[in-house]
Amino acid sequence: MEKKYYEIEGKMKYPLIYFFNSFIKLIEVAIVFFISLALLQQLKILNLEWMGNILDRLPKINQELNRQFLFSQISVTFMILSLFSLIINLKKEKILGTSIYQIVFARSILGNIKFISLSVFFFLFINITLYINNSSSHAILYVFLITLSLLTLLIIKIIFYSNSQRLSANKIISIYNRENTKLVRKPRIVWKSGVRFSEYLYNLNEDTIEKILRGDVEYKRNLYVYEKITHLSLVKYKNKVQENHTETIYESDIILMWASAIEELIKKELYTDSINQYNPILDLGWGYFIKIIKLFHSFWFSTSTSYHSAILRCRLGIKSDSINLINLDKRANKKACFKKRLIKTRS
Repeated sequence: MEKKYYEIEGKMKYPLIYFFNSFIKLIEVAIVFFISLALLQQLKILNLEWMGNILDRLPKINQELNRQFLFSQISVTFMILSLFSLIINLKKEKILGTSIYQIVFARSILGNIKFISLSVFFFLFINITLYINNSSSHAILYVFLITLSLLTLLIIKIIFYSNSQRLSANKIISIYNRENTKLVRKPRIVWKSGVRFSEYLYNLNEDTIEKILRGDVEYKRNLYVYEKITHLSLVKYKNKVQENHTETIYESDIILMWASAIEELIKKELYTDSINQYNPILDLGWGYFIKIIKLFHSFWFSTSTSYHSAILRCRLGIKSDSINLINLDKRANKKACFKKRLIKTRS
């Protein structure tokens, strides 16, 4: 049942969400292209007959209304300054390892704060220039409506994604899944500047390690994302994943990042959590567990014998649920104290 659920998510849900966001981006590109042509047509830079026929159907505005639109646009333009404090808070709040700010503006043109900020001020200067040259210009209304539409779209996106955790989570997981799929399908492609990596997956990994080092329990949510994306990648590319991890690869996919997170858990002596993360890797039923064994093996000499024997027993499936790491630590400490006393008495 669980496998069927991941098949539905991996083959339908998240690919469709990603495709929908990509489709919206194409629509935004088309809108920007149309607006640019219409603006150039109104400024008499272009002379397209079909564009002229479309613009001729729009209402004509007199000089007094143009003046009111211009002053309204000035006040609307500087509204964007009041959004900066909200945007700063969006950068601080994170959902599944990525800030809401990045989720809102991911894979978007018209919903991008930098693009909209530059466009709004650019349109303001255009309208001021138009009003000075010709106060009865019909283009003033169009530029004002474009500015108002851009700001409205920006505010709507911020409201939707900042108040709907599920919407934000679905979008970012679809991006994680897509980015990891790219690395899995072509793992040996590198950039000229060096190793290729996904910015979104890199930020997820950095946020996870930072939370582990800080002792923030929110890292468990990020670890759940590792497990989920791994399951999703195995739905369609199980053989490819196995093939990639039996060779030397250049990129760190979600699986290697998961392993690095487990390593940080061990370094922080969070052994229960590390074992809880290690067990799902074994349950996946593919050859990557060899790399995890190597990871534990590299940690062999940096941990106490008692702790490592417990991890080794859990690895081999011996009494995995009944091992008490705290008791083992106490026994190790007692043995160490006993040895010290023995040395003192002999001396």
